[in-house]
Amino acid sequence: MVDPKDLTYRVLAGNELSLLETVIRHRGWSELNYETSMAIAAFDGRKLVGFNVLQSFPHAEPMFVQPEYRGTGVAEELADRLLGFMREIKIRGFMVVADSEFAAKLCEGRGMELVTSPVYIMRKEMVQ
Repeated sequence: MVDPKDLTYRVLAGNELSLLETVIRHRGWSELNYETSMAIAAFDGRKLVGFNVLQSFPHAEPMFVQPEYRGTGVAEELADRLLGFMREIKIRGFMVVADSEFAAKLCEGRGMELVTSPVYIMRKEMVQ
C-alpha cells in the first residue's frame, strides 16, 4: 500500500493540464480551459495517480424580473439572450442553481441536464 506522503505533488497549469485530458475525456467531464484552470496532481514517479482541479465554470444566475413584468416573457428573453451570448463566446458549459420551479422549467426548456450528484458549496467566509 502506498503512503500518500511518499508521492510527489505539484501544481499543473497551462499546457501541463493536458496530462489530465485522457481521464477527463474518459469520464465524460467538460474539457478544461487552460487559461482559467489549474490542478494539484499526485505522481508516483512519473505515473499520474490523482488530481484535483480548480476551474472557473460559468454560473448563469441569479435572474430577477420585477413582479409586474413576470409572466410577460421577459425571463425567457433574458435566458435566451444570455444563452446566445454564451454560444457566441464559445464557452465550454455553464451551470445554474435553479432555486424555483420556474427557473427549473427555464433550464429544462433550453435543454439543460439536471445533475443528480450532490453539489456542495463553500462560501467566502468559510474559506477565510
